[in-house]
Amino acid sequence: MRTTILRCVFFWAALIHCGRHADAEQLAPSAGAVRESTPAARSTADASDGRHDFDFIEGRWKVDNHQLRNSGGSDGWNHFELDYEGWSMMGALANVDRIYGQRAGKYFEGVSVRTFDPATRDWTIYWMDINHPHLTEEVRGHFEGDAGTFLSTNKATRFIWRREMPDKAHWRQELLLPQGRWETNWKMDFRHVGGHDDESSVTEPAAPAQPAPVIHDGRHDFDFIAGRWKALSRQRHKSGSDDWNVAEMSYQGWTAMGGLSNFDRMFGSDRGKYFEGVSVRTFDPVRKEWTIYWTDIDDPQLKEQVHGKFDGDVGTFLTNDKKVRFIWHRRAADQAHWELERLLPNGQWEVSWTIEFRRAGRT
Repeated sequence: MRTTILRCVFFWAALIHCGRHADAEQLAPSAGAVRESTPAARSTADASDGRHDFDFIEGRWKVDNHQLRNSGGSDGWNHFELDYEGWSMMGALANVDRIYGQRAGKYFEGVSVRTFDPATRDWTIYWMDINHPHLTEEVRGHFEGDAGTFLSTNKATRFIWRREMPDKAHWRQELLLPQGRWETNWKMDFRHVGGHDDESSVTEPAAPAQPAPVIHDGRHDFDFIAGRWKALSRQRHKSGSDDWNVAEMSYQGWTAMGGLSNFDRMFGSDRGKYFEGVSVRTFDPVRKEWTIYWTDIDDPQLKEQVHGKFDGDVGTFLTNDKKVRFIWHRRAADQAHWELERLLPNGQWEVSWTIEFRRAGRT
C-alpha cells in the first residue's frame, strides 16, 4: 500500500520515490504556458504506437451537434453548436477536454479524460457532465489510420472518431439495437478555430457566455487552483527522519462544469528526466464530497486516490483504508499549501510531504 500511495498519490508523483531530488533552478520549465513544455514531454516519449492519435484535439474548436430525439429517428434531430477545448498532456499519453454551451435552452458542459496504455496500445475514454458529475469509463479502443473505434465493455455502445483535415474532425456515438444493427444517436462535426492563447480565436474558453449558476455547496472549493503556479516540494526521506528532499515543479489548473470538476497537470524535470502527471477531481453534490483521480507519465492509468471535503479553508481527503490523508490549506489568492500524512502504528499522523504553492499567472 505504501509503495502504491507514494507512486500514485495526487499530482506530485515526480518526487514520489524516496531519494529523488534536483536543483530547483533546473526543475521548473519557463513560467510560460503549457505549450512551452510540450516538446520536452514528447522528446521522451515520441513513439508511433498510437499515443499521438489524439494530438489533433489540442486547441479550441466549434462543434456542430446533431442528437437523435428518439431511436428510429422518427422525430428527427436536435441541432445545436457547442464550444470545445482540448489539451494533450503527458507526452500524449493522456488528454483532457471540455465541451460547453447552450443545449435545449440550458447550459451544458461535459469533460472527457483519455489515457493511453502503451502495452495494449488502446485508449480508455472517461466521461462526465454537468448533469452526471461522476467520472465513468465509457469505451476502449484505438485508431486504424485516421479512423478510431472505441467500444463499451458490454459492446452495446461505440464511439467513432475520424480525423478529416488538420482543422476538421468528426465524432459519432452509436448504440447497438436489439435487431443487431448500429444506430447513430449523436454526431459532432469539429472545426478548429485557434490555439489556447490565440486572441484572434472566436471562442473565449475562460468565460462561456451563459455559464452554470454559482451554487454554494462545496463545488467551488477547488476553484482557486485555476491558473499557473510554482510548487515548492519538501519530501521526508523516511519515517522519523528530519532530512527532506526539496525541489520545485510547475503546475497548471483548470476548472470545469460550474465547479463540479477540475483538472491539473504537474510537470518538470526529476533527476534529469522529464516528468508529468495529471489529476482530475469530481464533486458529488448529493454527498458534498470530492473524489480525486491521478495518472502520470510513468503509469498512465487513471486511478482513484482519495475522498473528502473542505471545512472552511481546510480540506481533508482520505484513502479508503484511512491510512493516508491529504490536507489542503487555502491561504491567500496567490498562496496555497498541501501535505500528505500517514497513519503510524502508534495512531499518530506523520507529515511526510508538503508543497507550498505560489501563483505564477493565469491559465
